[in-house]
Amino acid sequence: MKDNDSQRGLVFDIEYNTAYMSWSNKESQNADVYTMKWSYCTQQCGNYEANMLHAGADINMHFFTLRNVSFEDGSISGTLTFKQPLEVGSDGKLTKWSTATLEFKRGILVSGTWSNG
Repeated sequence: MKDNDSQRGLVFDIEYNTAYMSWSNKESQNADVYTMKWSYCTQQCGNYEANMLHAGADINMHFFTLRNVSFEDGSISGTLTFKQPLEVGSDGKLTKWSTATLEFKRGILVSGTWSNG
């Protein structure tokens, strides 16, 4: 951080004409290349798009919150209310049902109500 000598940290800086920075590993003892596991590309790098972080491994959030997320193809917010079948007669008609709900915020299911029997 500029102009703050009281805070120290580890910084990854890349120069203007540099294509990427990456955490990588050899996936076997005899591997002759490193495999990118977490990478940032300043320009197109193979199938990695420019100006994006790319994960080459699963990400374990350890139950921490993923914040301010946007989904590429959009998302919806709203509550879906529907009838939950509980019993069906031999003729295929519902004989018992309950009202259930599913609530979505920005495409993520955040709550729901339903009958357990």
